[in-house]
Amino acid sequence: MILVTWRLRGSLRQKPRCASAAAVDRMLDRSAGEQLLLGEERYARVVRDALVRGEHEMGLYTLRAWVIQHNHVHVLMEPKAGTVYIAETLMDASELTSGRQFWERESYERVIRNTQECNEATHFVEHHPVRLGLVDRAADWEWSSAYVERAERKAEVEMLSLPFTSPCTRISARV
Repeated sequence: MILVTWRLRGSLRQKPRCASAAAVDRMLDRSAGEQLLLGEERYARVVRDALVRGEHEMGLYTLRAWVIQHNHVHVLMEPKAGTVYIAETLMDASELTSGRQFWERESYERVIRNTQECNEATHFVEHHPVRLGLVDRAADWEWSSAYVERAERKAEVEMLSLPFTSPCTRISARV
């Protein structure tokens, strides 16, 4: 597993030197006056769709958790290709779809070595909007895996609450 952070071009006034991924994240969280393009729904949707296509259609990785913030993205994944290739593919796809170049062509990565670190990283990613005060619950942030998971669970519960009709009943009703 690997935790990757990508950021928007112009999201930091100066490029951090030798900063940890956590330090860069804190800088990005505080840069309210900088580039906030991903706060616009159409760009957030493009990035979300690129993440999902990268997993389901291209088979580049298995997503564990992800969140799209206003000026950066955190993705916890099990890569099935090189991380540089994954980053380039996602950035190119989202920029091509949006018709605008907006990514800083760099990433901050952290290798996740065990189950405990994976659980901590998942919590870090999905609760990022909560820590920033954007929502009260992680599942309320539309641009995250926590939100998607909640929607999928809700759909499953709604399916279970539908009245059962036997296929035989429907066929005999038509005759």
